[in-house]
Amino acid sequence: MMRTRHALHVVLASLAVAGVALTAAPAAIAQQDWPSRPVRIVVPYPPGALTDLLARAIGDRLGTAMKQPFVIENKPGAGTLLGAEVVAKSAPDGYTLLMATSTTLGISPALYKSSPIDPVRDFAPVSQVGSVNFFLIANPAFPAKTVGEAIEAIRRNPGKFNYASVGSGSPHHLFMEALKAELGLTIQHVPYKGTQAAIPDLLAGGVQMMFADATVAVPNIQAGKVTPLGTSSAKPTTLVPGVPPIAATVKGFDWEAWQGIVAPAATPPAIVAKLAAELQRIQSTPEFREQLRKFGMESAPPHTPAEFAAIVAAEQPRLGNGRSRAPHSGCERSISSSPGSDARAGARARRRAARRAPRPLSTTNRRLPRPPAHDESRDRRAHARADRCLVRAAPRARRAALFRPRGPRRPARDPPRWRAVHDAGAGDVRLRPAPEDDGPPRRRRGRGLAHLPERLLGRPRR
Repeated sequence: MMRTRHALHVVLASLAVAGVALTAAPAAIAQQDWPSRPVRIVVPYPPGALTDLLARAIGDRLGTAMKQPFVIENKPGAGTLLGAEVVAKSAPDGYTLLMATSTTLGISPALYKSSPIDPVRDFAPVSQVGSVNFFLIANPAFPAKTVGEAIEAIRRNPGKFNYASVGSGSPHHLFMEALKAELGLTIQHVPYKGTQAAIPDLLAGGVQMMFADATVAVPNIQAGKVTPLGTSSAKPTTLVPGVPPIAATVKGFDWEAWQGIVAPAATPPAIVAKLAAELQRIQSTPEFREQLRKFGMESAPPHTPAEFAAIVAAEQPRLGNGRSRAPHSGCERSISSSPGSDARAGARARRRAARRAPRPLSTTNRRLPRPPAHDESRDRRAHARADRCLVRAAPRARRAALFRPRGPRRPARDPPRWRAVHDAGAGDVRLRPAPEDDGPPRRRRGRGLAHLPERLLGRPRR
């Protein structure tokens, strides 16, 4: 009996192992055959943007190498988080990818109070494909030609100068705020709706400086329309020789925007490794590096999935993004931690307290006495005045309909004080006082009783 049970357990275990193997076999075969149908690359930017152009250049090369089309799908909105959320909730089968940027996986999750994504938990990094170095450019009339001179000019004239950005929360804005926080500078922010709106004001002198990407900065630098002060990245740029990094003056200042491919979390490692190997091969070609240079981007060295994951993870605490984030933390917390911003916050608090404090009594500023209690007769008089004005302005035919007294109804008119009595003995009609009122008859204004016949008044004929 015991031998029979043991043999039965062995058979059942063998069947279970065989079932697992049979179930895992199709998945392994599917991973080996990836991609067997079109792959979708979601771009969280509108068509024509720099990230969109880069995604299309990579998609064409991936499609040629893997014999399957890589379709670009634009889903802008919510600071690039709309497209990121779509990919995070997609099936982790390798057929939905995200063209992520440092804004998507760093800035926007830190700025939004309730971000729909977790940059580290919801995605499987594949490879970084490029980076954007920003140029700090200034109007030629600005009294500085280097970063050091610009810092001194701003410190000598706090609040006098302005800087432009392509919108609040953009890299152009945050890089300048990081520089302000590092040095305690006071310079006003002027946000614009895009680079094409900010550059004309910079050239005209409406604003004095701004961070701009290479596609806009390099042509204006080469034409002599703006003054290059420095670059945001700590490594020297290869696009415009002779422009030093800001880190040469401000130690530790190293900011740049990057682009990379990520997949939904739990994507099979075999698919991630296969895609990363192909992206590294594309990045190593001189033809692709020249394409990046035309886009105004710096060629980044090929990264493995682990190296790209380390870049994304290192970006989170730098921007104040993470599990220990306060409700209103993020870039705002790191930006507003400078001595200058703390002093401004204290001054604002003191002004609010002064406005709330009671003002002292004086001969020129006396508090008015409390208004008297509500008086209904005053309301009735006001309504009557309004009705009279309305009646004067209305046509004569509508006056009676428009007049409506608001107060209590007036008593009815007194009954007539005289009445006509037929005297049968005299054969005549006489006016006699009414029983309820023995007084004289009420006279009408201007006419009296002259209009009545004399025989009704009982007067003798003359």
